[in-house]
Amino acid sequence: MRILLITFLLAVIYGCETTNVQPEVPSTPDQEALELYQEGKFLLAGQEYIRLSEDFPAEATDYKLKAVNSYIKANNFENASEILNTITTSQTQEFKNNFHSILKAKIELENGNPELSLKITQNINPGTLAPEIVELLLETRAIAFEQSGQTYRAAKELITLDNIRIDLDHPPAYSMEIWKYLISESLDEIGDLGNLSENFLLAWIELTNITKSLITQSIQFRETIDVWRQLNPSHPANDELIPELLLISDNFNSKPDQIALLLPLTGIYERYSEKIREGFLTAWFNESSYKPKIKIYNTNNIDILKIYDQAVSDGADFIVGPLDKEAVQKISVMENIPVRTLALNQIDETTNTHTLDRIVPLHQFVQFGLPPEDEARQVAQRGIFEGYNRALVVTSNDAFGHRVFNAFHDEWTAMGGHILEKVEYDSRTTDFVTPIKQLLNINSSEQRFTNLRQRLSRNLVYNSRLREDAEFIFVVGTNLTARQVVPHLRFFRAEDMPIYSISSVYSGNENPQIDSDLNGVEFVDIPWLLRGDIEPSSLASQIQDNWDSESSVFPRYYAFGVDAFRLISNIGDLMLKTSNKYMGETGQLYLTEEGKIRRNLIWAKFDKGIPVPLSTGNTH
Repeated sequence: MRILLITFLLAVIYGCETTNVQPEVPSTPDQEALELYQEGKFLLAGQEYIRLSEDFPAEATDYKLKAVNSYIKANNFENASEILNTITTSQTQEFKNNFHSILKAKIELENGNPELSLKITQNINPGTLAPEIVELLLETRAIAFEQSGQTYRAAKELITLDNIRIDLDHPPAYSMEIWKYLISESLDEIGDLGNLSENFLLAWIELTNITKSLITQSIQFRETIDVWRQLNPSHPANDELIPELLLISDNFNSKPDQIALLLPLTGIYERYSEKIREGFLTAWFNESSYKPKIKIYNTNNIDILKIYDQAVSDGADFIVGPLDKEAVQKISVMENIPVRTLALNQIDETTNTHTLDRIVPLHQFVQFGLPPEDEARQVAQRGIFEGYNRALVVTSNDAFGHRVFNAFHDEWTAMGGHILEKVEYDSRTTDFVTPIKQLLNINSSEQRFTNLRQRLSRNLVYNSRLREDAEFIFVVGTNLTARQVVPHLRFFRAEDMPIYSISSVYSGNENPQIDSDLNGVEFVDIPWLLRGDIEPSSLASQIQDNWDSESSVFPRYYAFGVDAFRLISNIGDLMLKTSNKYMGETGQLYLTEEGKIRRNLIWAKFDKGIPVPLSTGNTH
């Protein structure tokens, strides 16, 4: 029986020759790994290359290098680094040495060392590499230059790479990246453009300069681009980038013919809206070359979507407003915003940013406001600029105080600062002693004195001692509350510690008699109010002359209205590059990628009860 079984198994193993069944053998050992890599299964490809390095010791270095590359593509830098450290290179193997260096440079980029990445790859000759490795090299160096703040040199690497692709009859693939690098660079310092001999580089720089200067003027931009294309008919930007830039320019209508101003001119926001409207119309009246038609709509107690649609139906091609947050929220979530809209408030989150899918974010919906968060962030930046690291915070226990503190906390801690103590006061009471004593550790000092006196059973002389670990105090409050908080800080011997605050500490009107309690306090506010010895702008003078009885009530909202009008014709320039700035009456304005206008403000210090502008050297 056993012999029969063995005979049967042998027959099964060898089979009948007529079936000719043969196992599939890959044409090359690494065919499976290559297919996995090409399918985007980089982790599996890396594992397969490691198996091959063990099965074929003679080719182990080649397979390990390919494994490292696969793990990098899979963002598994830990395994990539471990494997790379096991590879021994030889001076006689130039290709493998270069591949090893490029992979190491890629890992150093992930570790946050772009300068080391550039140093590792600086002497590698692309001519010694296969095309796919050349691409890895130049892409790596471009990213390293970008991370080092050298976007012009990053662009040059990609221009070289596209030139290589063209020489190999491959289509250029990096036009968009090259343009983004160049458009963010100041090209004024490059020198004589005539000395730039690299293929297409001079043309790239000319295109960038044309874009920066003319893209918001669609007719002139198109005419100049036509001339550029005639001079550079084979330039890679002609295929994809130029049509995109022309479309962007057409959408940069910076001077609309009819503007709708949406404000709640009655109700609880009436007085704010009046000042915004007056500032807006004053700016319009003083504009000599641009006089669009203005239609004003009262939004109070009316469905904002109906008013918005009505304004568009009436011919508005730009809308300014609404003002209250609830109305702004309703506009922000519209599926389609038909005309560019400058909202006069900012909401915390927007479910639809209404940014067109372009190489420049053409926001249809831009949020502009006077949020105290801008000021809190600037206080944090000032503290870091002055070299401080440890802060004390005293703030109100209401929603305003929490907003300001949260913005300060996020910015301060993100830059490495520490908050040693935060106390809150109830703005409805006059008890500032308790929170101030807690802030300065006076309570602990007094308790230690009491305990010591009880243990010694005799009278002792006590002097409160100020904590020595803090470097400045951030005070958040209105002008009224700050005039109570600051004297309490000084009473408890904190008079030598810097005190920073935001614009709410200043009423907007000089009152040296009562504001002398704030002497020494430094704060941020809008340029409209902090001009010092500089003559006020013509607009400020006109508003003071025309509305003198009211101009002292909400001065910041007049300035807000002025900037709302002026932003209309400057918003295209702000969209072109996030580093572009507009010096407005409410601060130095710039646009974030999320479509929000942010402000850099001016620093001032109370001296004899009067705010005096400071030059802090802080450019934030």
